[in-house]
Amino acid sequence: MAGGYGGYGGYGGYGGYGGYGGYGGYGGYGGAGGGGFGDRVDLPFASELDIDGLRFNAVGFGRRLWSNQTYALVVVSDLARKSDWFNKLGEFALLGAGPTPWASDLEGDIKELRRMAIEERADALGEIVTEADEFISKFMHLVSATGATHPATARMLIVADALTALICMHYKAHFNRPRPTQVVPGLMTPIQHGGHASFPSGHATQAHVFAALLAEVIPPSLGGPAPTDPTRTTITKALSVLARRIARNREIAGLHYRSDTTAGVKLAAAITAQILLDQTYLPKFKALVDAARAEWANPGVFA
Repeated sequence: MAGGYGGYGGYGGYGGYGGYGGYGGYGGYGGAGGGGFGDRVDLPFASELDIDGLRFNAVGFGRRLWSNQTYALVVVSDLARKSDWFNKLGEFALLGAGPTPWASDLEGDIKELRRMAIEERADALGEIVTEADEFISKFMHLVSATGATHPATARMLIVADALTALICMHYKAHFNRPRPTQVVPGLMTPIQHGGHASFPSGHATQAHVFAALLAEVIPPSLGGPAPTDPTRTTITKALSVLARRIARNREIAGLHYRSDTTAGVKLAAAITAQILLDQTYLPKFKALVDAARAEWANPGVFA
């Protein structure tokens, strides 16, 4: 799905992940180049006398040339080699005691999902569909950034997306909660649910991770105090609102219970604090955060 020059075209790419948040489609950014390059049949470029014998002094592939998706797998492999990340996050007890920590809220969750489906789904359908596979672009758009203007920020979010997916799937497999429509078929989701269990919500986890990381790298000085919370800037407030909205849309769609969302928010906070913003745990990711922060040191679009 690479578009335009050098893959800076679309956001589509990883696909196949069954609609799991950003990991279903924010490709193209920093990926392999566009269509192709023609060569003459009667006079191939390689036959040019002046090119014969020339050599460039390339000593490595170059970090900038790694596509964001493949570099994400490099950093994921670093996390996979760690033996303690699960302990750092608080193990399965992080999301509640017992194999079904949502049990006490189940009937209340179902009642609320039915209300949402009847009263809110039609109005929210546009957002539900566009957020199904990818929403990194929505966070970037909120802060007037693109992969072209802030490539380091885009890469940071894409790599965080992959790391969060690995961790979230570990919890999903353990709790193995059925999707709401597997319990209440009358909820009939407007889009297909992902090919994985319901608890915790991946969208809620990823959206809140993205919001926290952007709040970390964007200087507070670029936004004034939030009207309802003077200790937060308008930028961080806006990011939080977007994260909550994306997570709630999944409930309106009948794809997740409220308790899935609550668990996702809690998991996101742990991932951000204990893994992604730990200064020594994943050096490659720390470098991405530092590079993203450097991009925002110049006000750029806010100047």
